[in-house]
Amino acid sequence: MKQLLTRFLIYAGIVAFIYWGYLSVVSHVLNTDRLYKLPPEKTVMVIGDSHTAFGIIDSNLAHVANLSQSADVYLYNCLKVEKILPLNPQIRTVIIGFGAHDVQQFMADVFLKKYEFTKAKVQNYYHLLSASDLCYLLYKSPTQVIKGVVGLPKLKTPYVTKILRGKKMDLNDELRIGGFTFREEKIDMKKNIADAAKLVTDKEDLISMWPWQINYLHKLVDICKAHNVQVIFIRMPEHKNFPRTIEPEFQAFRKREFGDIPFLDYLQMDFPDSCFSDMDHLNYYGARIFTDSFAKYAATLQ
Repeated sequence: MKQLLTRFLIYAGIVAFIYWGYLSVVSHVLNTDRLYKLPPEKTVMVIGDSHTAFGIIDSNLAHVANLSQSADVYLYNCLKVEKILPLNPQIRTVIIGFGAHDVQQFMADVFLKKYEFTKAKVQNYYHLLSASDLCYLLYKSPTQVIKGVVGLPKLKTPYVTKILRGKKMDLNDELRIGGFTFREEKIDMKKNIADAAKLVTDKEDLISMWPWQINYLHKLVDICKAHNVQVIFIRMPEHKNFPRTIEPEFQAFRKREFGDIPFLDYLQMDFPDSCFSDMDHLNYYGARIFTDSFAKYAATLQ
């Protein structure tokens, strides 16, 4: 029995070593610099989560690259700017999605534990994650991290093959780093009003801040400043019926922690119901209207 266990452990160790070696090769290939070079006219980069991913159509803005992605916490935004800014010296401005939900403690469970977001993010950003970041995610959501890592070869091998053949890769569709996301759904008011009502049941819980997320937002700002890149925060429109229970606390936090960062606040920009997919996200029709309006400001950043 002891001999059988020893053989099993040796076999498991060999398999683990081969698997780790393969992931190292995948990471090396996916880190190829040419994959992250943007067109020279792209001087403004937008990053954030689903609010900016659904709301800013960068194909309508010649000098703007929207690299936002749904459920991206600021850790993943840091990974992106650390990789992209040194390779794209033409970028002079980074616009960061910033709203109350981004720094609320109760969102930690949403972003790190629920809906398999962490599994998807590990697969998207494994090649950019540090060992300490991966360990933190493993501590917070072990099952999702393990599933994400185990699924990497099947997901990434076709793309690695394309890269090795010199094929051009899309940052959104293939590398899954981010980009405008088309969303056609229109809001179901009855359902969304019921869901929104749940957010006002415990204000004390809602105003608790998320230190881990806030630390990465500070790091994100510091990275941009280290590359002499202007940082601007943007808050996207929300439906007029979406609860704003902690608005005073959010504004006090913003001014205290990031008072020197310009803040584009479109929260109360007026849209009909048909422009929303839910209470706090625009759909494609809303994104078209918002992008046309935002273009006037974006033009000043050229």
